[in-house]
Amino acid sequence: MVVVLDTFLTSSVSKRPGIKKSAVSEQCHRWINECELPGHRVLAPAISYYEVLRELEQRQATSQIARLKYFCLQSKHFLPLTTAQLEIAAQLWERPVEAVCQLRIRKRLIATLSLQHRL
Repeated sequence: MVVVLDTFLTSSVSKRPGIKKSAVSEQCHRWINECELPGHRVLAPAISYYEVLRELEQRQATSQIARLKYFCLQSKHFLPLTTAQLEIAAQLWERPVEAVCQLRIRKRLIATLSLQHRL
């Protein structure tokens, strides 16, 4: 099975595991680790990496940036995007949004296109 992380889950890998501040973050860490145990592939799409990195750079969160890079930039986790995939994403982004869930659908489409390119 291939697990493609969205931006929220990608951001969780930048947080230090074991910190009691965020039960949700700790649950995300556990879930990602459990997904990798049976040999599933866990992928962080380039678009999610970029979005999380941008936020961390704004906050100058150097430790979190280091953890994000350590996880995401491993070849077994990183899911690059091609120019063609980014152009499709840009075209979809400009279409009228019918509902809030459209944003998640668009991100999943980008991740799916990336996955097809990589496999």
